[in-house]
Formats: sequence, structure tokens, C-alpha cells
Amino acid sequence: MRTSEPQTKTDTELSEIAWLSSQDHNKVFHSLMHHINADSLRGCFHKLDGKKALGTDRISKAMYEEKLQDNLVLTAV
Repeated sequence: MRTSEPQTKTDTELSEIAWLSSQDHNKVFHSLMHHINADSLRGCFHKLDGKKALGTDRISKAMYEEKLQDNLVLTAV
């Protein structure tokens, strides 16, 4: 597993991918998983609205946050 990239680098790369996609709707991207890591997942988590309905697993944002670091590490593996 690669070491975590700094969040700003990951955000920049994902922003570039989003921009490229918006410019060419037929563009195909391959192998994007290396952009997903615990830092990028943490950033996404904090952007979530905690007032939304529970997930299919019946876990709320607050419940997930109780073990956030462990959950992110397991997800990013």
C-alpha cells in the first residue's frame, strides 16, 4: 500500500480529474483508486451532512465518527 499523500495534493489531483471530466463527457478514466486514501476519505467524511438518513448499514455519521480512524484505515486498504 502506498503511503498517504498530503491532502492538498490529493484534492488537487481529484479537482483536475473533475475538470477533465467536465470538459470531455466521453473521457474514460482508468485506475483512479490510488487517489483514494485515509486522508481523502477523512476530507469527504467531514463534508457529509450529518442530518441525512442513515446508510443501508443503519450507521449514522456520529456513530461512524466514534471510530473514524479505524474505519478509514479499513476502508482505504
